[in-house]
Amino acid sequence: MNAFRNFVKQLSLIWGQAGPAQRAALAAAGVLLAAAIVGVGVWSARPQYVMLASELTPVDAGALIARLESAGIKYRMGYSGSSVQVPQGSYSQAKVAAGELINPDTSRLAPLEGSIIGDPSMRPYQIERQLEASLARTIMTFTGVNKATVHIGRPPDSPFITEQRDVTASVVLELKQNVSYSARQAAGIVALVANGVEGLDPENVTVTDTNGRMLSSSSQGVAGDIAGQLEYRQRVESSLGANAELMLSQLLGFGHAVVRVTADVDFTTSTRNEITFDPEGKVRKTEKIENGETKRLNRPPNGAAGTSTNLGNASPSTEKAETIEKKETINTDYEVGKVNDIVNKAAGTIKRLTIAAVVDLSPLKDKEGAPEITPEQLTGIIKQAVGFDPSRSDEIELLLAPLATASDAVETPVAAPWREYESLVRNASLGIAALVALILGMLILKKVQPGTPTIQSGAALDTRRARAVANMSDAVRRNPEQLKEALRLWLAEDASEPAAETATARAA
Repeated sequence: MNAFRNFVKQLSLIWGQAGPAQRAALAAAGVLLAAAIVGVGVWSARPQYVMLASELTPVDAGALIARLESAGIKYRMGYSGSSVQVPQGSYSQAKVAAGELINPDTSRLAPLEGSIIGDPSMRPYQIERQLEASLARTIMTFTGVNKATVHIGRPPDSPFITEQRDVTASVVLELKQNVSYSARQAAGIVALVANGVEGLDPENVTVTDTNGRMLSSSSQGVAGDIAGQLEYRQRVESSLGANAELMLSQLLGFGHAVVRVTADVDFTTSTRNEITFDPEGKVRKTEKIENGETKRLNRPPNGAAGTSTNLGNASPSTEKAETIEKKETINTDYEVGKVNDIVNKAAGTIKRLTIAAVVDLSPLKDKEGAPEITPEQLTGIIKQAVGFDPSRSDEIELLLAPLATASDAVETPVAAPWREYESLVRNASLGIAALVALILGMLILKKVQPGTPTIQSGAALDTRRARAVANMSDAVRRNPEQLKEALRLWLAEDASEPAAETATARAA
C-alpha cells in the first residue's frame, strides 16, 4: 500500500513539474496505455473456438453456415473456407443444429443384432433392411447426393404362377443445393440397385428426389423422358459445333471462330418388317422320283367281221398278247426366293441441321504470305465437319466479322481481401499500441526528471515549495555569476549586523 502511495505522490510531483506540452504528452500516453490494456483484456476474453466440421465442399459449407445462423450460433470459417469453427461453449448446440450435415444417419447401418431366443422368421426382414441401408450408404458416396433412402418391396413367395409378383425398389435422393441429376446418372443408380438385389429387374426400380421429381423412367433409351431428350440434343449440338470450331482454330487460331449448331432430332421409334418374293430366284428344295412297271396279258380280237363276232358267238381264240406299262413320277418342290427385311428405327435420328458461324479472318490478313481463304472454302470446311446433308434441307449461314478478344473486355475490379487480414491487423494493433505507450512514457519520464535532488526535512515538500526550488536551480545553472554576487552581498550583510550590535552595546 505504501508503494502505491509513493507511486501516486511521484506521479503528482512529475505532473506538477511538467509544462503544458509535457502534460499533454503524459495524457496521450495514459490514454494509449489504457486502450492497450483494455484491448488486450478484450482479446484475451474472447471465446475459444473448436473445430465443428472440416474438409467441406462449398455447397456443404454454405448449408452448414445457414443452419448456424438460423440457430443464432457464432461461427468462424477456416482460411480455405472448407472448415467451420464454433465457440467451445456452443459446440453441443451447433452439433445438434448441423444434424446430418456432420452426423450422417447411421442407425440403419448398424450391424445385425440377433439373439438365440429371437424369432427366426424375422431374420430375412433384418437382412433386407441391412441391404437397404448398405445400398443407401453406397449411393450417398455419389457426387451431388446428400442423403439417400432405399426401399425394397419383396412380395411373399407363392407356389402359384398367377400369384407371383416381381420384386420392386424405390430410391429417394436428397440432392445437394444447386445440384440436378441427369437421366444418365439416375440410370447408374438404377443399375446399382438392380444388380445389388436378387431377382430385381431395372424396369422395376424408381428413382425420385425429395421434391417429387422423377429421375428415372421405365422407358429405355433417349426417348425415356423429356430431360433425357434435351440432354441428348444438347450433347449432339455441342459435339458438332466443337468439331467445326476445332478445325477453324487450327487454321485461324483460338478464339477467331464461333460455330453454333441447332439439331432437329427425331425421338420416335418404329419397326418395319418387309418380305420380298423373287420368282426368278427359285431354288429346288426337294425332289421325289417314283418309277413303276405294269405287265398285262390281253387277248386280241379274232374271227370274221360281222354280227356273230361282235355278239361273242364265235369260238374263242387261244392266242394272248402281253402289254408292259412303265410309269415315272417326278415330284419337285421349289423354294421361292424371299427376302425378310426388318428395319428398326432407333430414337435420336437427326432430321435437320442449321449452322451459324462467325469467322474472323484478321489473323490471316496480318500474317505475310498467308493463303487467301474464301467464304466458300470456309463454308465447305464447316459442312464437312458437322456432316451437312442437303437431302435433309440443312442450312448454313456464315458471317465474316472481327470478334472481340479478351483484351477488349472491361476488367472488373477485384476487392482486396481485407477480411482475411482483419484479425491479424487487430491483434497486431494491440501490441503496437502497448509498445508505443511504453516508449512515450519512458521518453516523457526522462524529459521531465528534475536536475536537483528533492529537499526533504522529515516530510516531503509541498508542490509550491518544490516548484520554487526547481526554478531557483534553473536560474543558478543559467547565471552562476549572479548567484556568486548574491552570496557575497548576503555574507557582507551577515558580517555587518554583529558589528552594529557590538557598537550599540558599548554606547549603552
